[in-house]
Amino acid sequence: MPSNPVGNLAEHILTVLNATFEEAGVDLPTLQFFTLGGQGSATHLGEQVSVSVEQMYSGTPGDQAQNAVRCDAPRSTSFAVELVRCAPTGTARGRSTPLPAGTDAAQQSETALSRMLDMDLMMTAGMNACEGTWFGTGIVDVSAAPPNGAMQAIVMSITTVVGE
Repeated sequence: MPSNPVGNLAEHILTVLNATFEEAGVDLPTLQFFTLGGQGSATHLGEQVSVSVEQMYSGTPGDQAQNAVRCDAPRSTSFAVELVRCAPTGTARGRSTPLPAGTDAAQQSETALSRMLDMDLMMTAGMNACEGTWFGTGIVDVSAAPPNGAMQAIVMSITTVVGE
């Protein structure tokens, strides 16, 4: 099989993510997979982690194709890492709905605080994953996607140099 530096980098990101959450004592969903297409491209099958390739370009992170680069310049790849968890919400497919029966403000706050911890751990994992790459740098961004029914995704965008 030919060398697969992008696949190796995707595996590295997922390995670092798992190690970061394990070290913090926070469980990740067991359903974990790779896909293509970027944020929102993975069907939410339940609680899951997906690593998706969004784009590749010539140049270093943050230097996306606006500027000409030498033909021997590094290649960067952007990934979207989605952590999807069940969460009591007041929305369904973008519409406001009553919270599920038995959901109170304290429960919703507890869930929100737990997702905030997920965001912090994902940022740490993304920064550590970039440090462990061939180039040692990258751009990491973590955000919360709007709830969709009883599911909500925390999304990490990570762009780093591909190399062996």
